[in-house]
Amino acid sequence: MDSIAADSKLDSEWLLNQQSILNENSLALSPDSLSKSMTTVLVFLAPIVGMLYFVSAAKRLRKTGFVLIHRDSNRYIHPNIHLLIPAFAILQSIFTVISLISLKTNYNKYLKLFTLLTHQLTYPMLYSIGWTKVWGMAYSLPPSDINLQKKFHRNRGNGVDWKSKLGGPLIFNSIFIAGYLLNMIPTAIFITRCGKSLSKINKHWKDCDQMLKFISYSINVSDSIKMIKYKENLLNDSQSLVLASRELVINLRCLLGIFVVTGIIFFIGNTFCTTKIIRALSAQIKVFRSCAQRRKNKIELSQRVSTTSKKTGVESQLSAIFQDTFIDLNLLEAEAQDFWSWKTFLPSLRPGTRVTSMLWQSNLFDQPAEDWEKIDSILLTKKYSDLKRFTTNTLWQSILANIVAISYIVFDVVFSLNAKWYRSYETLGQALIDVIIWCALTWNFGPAILLGLISCKTAFTPEVVCISEPSLQERNSEDS
Repeated sequence: MDSIAADSKLDSEWLLNQQSILNENSLALSPDSLSKSMTTVLVFLAPIVGMLYFVSAAKRLRKTGFVLIHRDSNRYIHPNIHLLIPAFAILQSIFTVISLISLKTNYNKYLKLFTLLTHQLTYPMLYSIGWTKVWGMAYSLPPSDINLQKKFHRNRGNGVDWKSKLGGPLIFNSIFIAGYLLNMIPTAIFITRCGKSLSKINKHWKDCDQMLKFISYSINVSDSIKMIKYKENLLNDSQSLVLASRELVINLRCLLGIFVVTGIIFFIGNTFCTTKIIRALSAQIKVFRSCAQRRKNKIELSQRVSTTSKKTGVESQLSAIFQDTFIDLNLLEAEAQDFWSWKTFLPSLRPGTRVTSMLWQSNLFDQPAEDWEKIDSILLTKKYSDLKRFTTNTLWQSILANIVAISYIVFDVVFSLNAKWYRSYETLGQALIDVIIWCALTWNFGPAILLGLISCKTAFTPEVVCISEPSLQERNSEDS
């Protein structure tokens, strides 16, 4: 009797151990109330982002036509970011909504292959949004990043073009096309492998579950030979399940590793381009501030001279003009002193403040430094304000993009380097719930809606053209 009881106890412990293995490696989804609520919120939030970008793209499409890539006279290609970025954003929103709806249908069941694949397709779409932005910024970099106002504008068109240093249009174009392929090809490979691993897990889990139930009901069968055979089959299926589960985790870690590498590449490219652009803008801002200071000194000297002599009617009029100009320059000086205040760093939602390659040929950069102090002070103040808006908006766009990139990099590093990250969850499926929700939350509940609103506003608002001013040579020719 004691031996029978001992055998029964051993069988029960063995069955519990097998059940634990099945639970740990299963894709069963039993979400808590918070996960269900977050999934529902994101299902309604993600389409808003897609609709904002769709409306923006539709408006731009009427203006520019369906042109995704432009080619300039020097054979450099660059993206039409007004259409290409919304296109990737719409696809990202579509895949996000589909994966979340599919996830909701999988709750209290098992994670399906379709859910995982549609979720994983959101990664390359999000990366493509960022890479398109970097491509557009790289094409828009100033021709010279050192002393722009001296090198480029005294000899228009002969400034140092950094794109030429890369080897010309062939190398430049190849780098940015390869940037898309660097993400999409490895992603496609590992998404396929993840899909195969998931299918194996579901198959082996069903076989193990059926065999475990059969053994539990037949635990008292007298034919021990058959029971041993059943247990061997269960052990083989359990081993296959564990191997398939590890294979899925390895493929997921490799996939996240790819996203870490491409995320770092985007971060470096975005930071590099932003630094180059802000450096050029800041140099021109310093030119305007120094011009304003020199003009102020001249006006102060003229006022001191006029006060020491008797004023005629003409002198009184000149003094009044000097006083008005002095007030305008005080405004510019006040703006210069407040350049580093917190208000300066608030982004402007006015259209026409996006840096393009045409900016460096606009009237904000069209004259040597010593000529700026000869133009009207009101125009100088306006140009100074325009440059500040360009600088602030460029900085904010870079900050938002880098925040998203860093959040994904940190998340992917944590999970790709930790081989047993899912062990803290009851099942592998529970861990994947958090992965899907977190990724959807980071983009759609973060900057996506803000960027979508800005895209719509700029699409439906007429472009603001910088105030034009004839160059010094044109004024001299007119005077002669």
